[in-house]
Amino acid sequence: MRAPRLLLPLLVILALAAGQAIAQSQPDQGGGLDDPAGDPALAPLLQPSVLDFAPPAGFDPAPGFGATAGFEVVSGQSAGVLTPSYRFTPALSVKARVPLIFSRTYTYWNTEAKAGGLGDIGLEGEYRRAWPSGLDLRVQASVKLPTGDDGKTDTVDGADYATPLGTGSTDWFGRVQLAGGGAKLQWLGSLLYRTNGEQETITDFGGGSTMTTTTTRGDQFAGAAFARLNVHGRWWLHAGVTVLQVQDDEVDQSYSDGSPGSSWGVDASGTLVDVLPGVSYAVGRWCPFVGVRIPAATSWDSPLRAESRDTAFVAQVSWTPALLAH
Repeated sequence: MRAPRLLLPLLVILALAAGQAIAQSQPDQGGGLDDPAGDPALAPLLQPSVLDFAPPAGFDPAPGFGATAGFEVVSGQSAGVLTPSYRFTPALSVKARVPLIFSRTYTYWNTEAKAGGLGDIGLEGEYRRAWPSGLDLRVQASVKLPTGDDGKTDTVDGADYATPLGTGSTDWFGRVQLAGGGAKLQWLGSLLYRTNGEQETITDFGGGSTMTTTTTRGDQFAGAAFARLNVHGRWWLHAGVTVLQVQDDEVDQSYSDGSPGSSWGVDASGTLVDVLPGVSYAVGRWCPFVGVRIPAATSWDSPLRAESRDTAFVAQVSWTPALLAH
């Protein structure tokens, strides 16, 4: 069964955008690393998988395993996230988000420092409530663990440059999703709150004198609205918008010799708006998806934060033993 003509231009656009994003994967003084929406711990919560849309009215997902594998390429970073899940009952399920950073590049003046490896793992629990009308409500709580090496460095020309793979903090997320729709058009809305733990670093000045720096990244609030339209057979067109608000960071410094410490806020707050078009194709229990994340608006309160962000290429493959076959 062939896709209708209107799908062909979309696929061409997505392919071109993907090529552009991959071409931009060389560092450009920050690139995707200065984009909180590209954080591997947060991005899977902003970009839904096909499993997040509502199942057919009256259908309860069967207990068992499911999984989504995601991949994202943006300037300065390419990363994948594997999300296995297990549903105990139609109402209760758990997930793990395991990010693997294939390549992350930091630019220090004319020096490029690179790293790759395991990122910060997330664990999530979900309570789901469904109604005969087709409405699907989920309440989710998750924790991000500091499994990524936040002290990782890359040695270039004899000098060590910081190339962290994680934030070094334990962070907490709360999210509410509401999904609905029918056989042709489905929609999904979500609200998210993230509160970040502390990251502590100790600087040794010698002679027993040390300085302890505690950094707490600002809380984050996010809202998202997505829809997908069945255009032909198993082909679906996706479109969505996310709004992410980032609060100011805080830094505290104390000294082991009794010297007065200090604390201050770092102007890091801002609002980021992205649009996310894409296309998916359901193949029995599998459903591949390709799309792009396009920055629509960026506003920071700090002149040190770049207000230009790069388009990201996004790919996903979702699998479930029961849901996608319907």
